Amino acid sequence: MDPSPPPSRSASPSLSPSRRSSSISKTIGRSYSSNAWSSAEDHQLLSYRASGLNWHVISAEHFPSKTANACRKRHERLIARRNSDAWDGKANMGRLARGYMMLRPVIWGPLAAEVGEKWNVVEAKVRLLELLVNTSHVLSYWTGHAVWS
Repeated sequence: MDPSPPPSRSASPSLSPSRRSSSISKTIGRSYSSNAWSSAEDHQLLSYRASGLNWHVISAEHFPSKTANACRKRHERLIARRNSDAWDGKANMGRLARGYMMLRPVIWGPLAAEVGEKWNVVEAKVRLLELLVNTSHVLSYWTGHAVWS
């Protein structure tokens, strides 16, 4: 019986990852580039994906110099950016503030019941604790010494 390990299943075990991808792209007749995405391409990518196309179709038919994975990752970044930008407006912050004010008793009530206090007292104590902890982190950063041990 031969004690040597089985042969590797990798297509090109002796090639580095960058040379391997180059070898693979030559094999399938496409070359990929890592050029930056333009704003027009970003808009097109969002549109193609919204229309239901899968990443391989988007890559092959609309962005032949990009891999399907590059298209998917770019789309993820664009959606994340869009979602984070949505909180910049005053309307969203106002809606958040109104919702919080309406739900304060519901949010703080269970903890208040657990410690035997009114919900508004618990809310104030937690906010004070947050302020103290955040202040101690800032002081620790600037002084180089831990404020609380």
